Amino acid sequence: MFMNAKKVTDIEAQKKNPIRASVDFFGALKRELRTITWTSRSDLRKYTKVIVLSMLLSGFLVYFADLGIQRILNGISLLTRMTFG
Repeated sequence: MFMNAKKVTDIEAQKKNPIRASVDFFGALKRELRTITWTSRSDLRKYTKVIVLSMLLSGFLVYFADLGIQRILNGISLLTRMTFG
């Protein structure tokens, strides 16, 4: 019961003092950033190469699919014009 009352008074105190709340927030942010395990430089380069290659590959795939659809539609248009004048 006492712990819950203390939490409520801490929250109320932070609402009244926005500077203190900001200091607490950035302190917690700094502690959280220390716990992060960052990717090594060599792994980051490998992952970047994979992403760039997959983006290029998917771009070419969309491009060639678009060309194929365009040719099919042009063929249908040509047949329609030849048939109906």
